[in-house]
Amino acid sequence: MKKSIVNSIERIKHGYAIKDEDGKIIATAEYYEFKMKNFDWVLLANVETKPEYRGQGMATKLVNKIYDYVSHTIGKGLYLLVKPDNYKAIKLYKKLNFTNVKKCTLKDGPYLIMAKGDADRDQIIKMNFR
Repeated sequence: MKKSIVNSIERIKHGYAIKDEDGKIIATAEYYEFKMKNFDWVLLANVETKPEYRGQGMATKLVNKIYDYVSHTIGKGLYLLVKPDNYKAIKLYKKLNFTNVKKCTLKDGPYLIMAKGDADRDQIIKMNFR
């Protein structure tokens, strides 16, 4: 039997979480602001929902919460890296108005870099992802 979900979003160390009625974390999303001079972007990372709770809009709520915080409170855009074969994640991010910026290759393979916000995208394009 699926437990009911607590609708509140709680702050965690590097992001936000949603918990079930027993207080167990069932979805998380994190962000990281790198202290680089003249860099107007914050990294969205580790967006995860436990399998039995997927498809209920939790990742959408968490990503929107982080974007609202990043764009309105610290005045930056949000970017992420996603594997090009992670079609469900890419579909979600496109639905949330993230757009493709560039492709890169890291140690574990290729990634697509997507971004949302009004910051200068050339800053991401010029970054050397290794």
